Amino acid sequence: MKKNIRKMMLTGIIMICAGSLYSQSTVTGTTDAYDIYIAGTIGTGDFGKDNACYWINDIRYNLSPAQSRVSALVIEGNDFYISGHYQKDGMVHPCYWKNGVLVDLDCDR
Repeated sequence: MKKNIRKMMLTGIIMICAGSLYSQSTVTGTTDAYDIYIAGTIGTGDFGKDNACYWINDIRYNLSPAQSRVSALVIEGNDFYISGHYQKDGMVHPCYWKNGVLVDLDCDR
């Protein structure tokens, strides 16, 4: 008999190593450091329960609104952009987040 195992799904991972948005110092002196940016979707795999999020190094930030998914991450200068979509009122809305702030994309023709 097959056992049902509950698992949390993390999809759409894109990892980018980029120059830090700010200079960091180390104990041994001043050097340029790097931040690791990762964008993904965390949840059960059910779109209604998934949430788009991103990490800077090991700190996770949930993107708003919930019921969202991530498709890509790009860093441009001091800004980072995460593309994706979210569900609202039974409709899927394309969007991106600039530095974690939602920007809706017009899907009317």
